[in-house]
Amino acid sequence: MAGRIDYAISLTPIITGSALEGTTPEAVEADFGRSLGGGNSSKTWAGTTTGDEWAAGVHQHAEAYTTLVEVGVAAGDMLWIKHTGKRYDSSTADNLKADGTLDAVAVDVYVEASITAAEYNAGSGNSAAGGPSLVQEKIATLQSGEAMVIPMPTLRVLVGSASSTGSAPAVEWADFS
Repeated sequence: MAGRIDYAISLTPIITGSALEGTTPEAVEADFGRSLGGGNSSKTWAGTTTGDEWAAGVHQHAEAYTTLVEVGVAAGDMLWIKHTGKRYDSSTADNLKADGTLDAVAVDVYVEASITAAEYNAGSGNSAAGGPSLVQEKIATLQSGEAMVIPMPTLRVLVGSASSTGSAPAVEWADFS
């Protein structure tokens, strides 16, 4: 069953002034003079997801630790990723720590591409292998509570952090394809 994805993003650059009579004034940065945003209500969606991370409204969160974990595939319709700000725990139904333990460790978002040995060597690498190699490149860092959207990703998308498995942040994601 096909469907539609509605999405919008918005950000407002705020400048904070010096304290004045016990208050700190804030205003929209004058160089911008407004909020910035965009979105789309006509994004076609094939009506499926790539994995089984969602079922009946319950999400199986990913653990973002030192070994990168895939959350999105190339050629999907839309990818949404959120750092929940909570600790991952594989013993619960949704993989969130039952006591609500917070986790403020930053989550890094990577893309993965396959390149040939010649391309790798041309970029100052040193590969004796003749076949393709996988290269991961960090594209973003999410702090606790932050989220991002990648419309029509063209590369595989992974998440990770500096934490070791068992004590890492939980990531919520939806890969629409």
